[in-house]
Amino acid sequence: MAQRWELIITGKPIAQGRARAYKTPTGHIRMYDPPLSKDWKLWIRYCVLAQSPKQPSLAPMILRATFWMPRPKSLPKSVLYHTKKPDVDNLLKSCKDALTGIFFRDDAQIIRVEGEKRYAVVQSPGVVIELEEVS
Repeated sequence: MAQRWELIITGKPIAQGRARAYKTPTGHIRMYDPPLSKDWKLWIRYCVLAQSPKQPSLAPMILRATFWMPRPKSLPKSVLYHTKKPDVDNLLKSCKDALTGIFFRDDAQIIRVEGEKRYAVVQSPGVVIELEEVS
């Protein structure tokens, strides 16, 4: 039977930043995640661990995410959609990276992605992620 999860993560959504590089004393190049991206992904993992399956799924998955962005006080209530940076695809990337190894083995298993950015009106900033196995 196909599984379905709804995951709620509180906090200001952070997009996946561009990978950074540095040279080691031995001359090797090392890559690392920017600290904000890394912390956001760790927070997502922490928030969803209680709901996670015992083993990551091998099934194809559908991922839907609604990002609730902080609303500036000066913005009229009639404006619902967040059309500024960060880009929704970079926000989705950070979520996919965080959920890899917990809900699915590889983000290549995701066959459909839907993302939306809205201003938080009543609820606090965060993201609601729906994951659904496809059988």
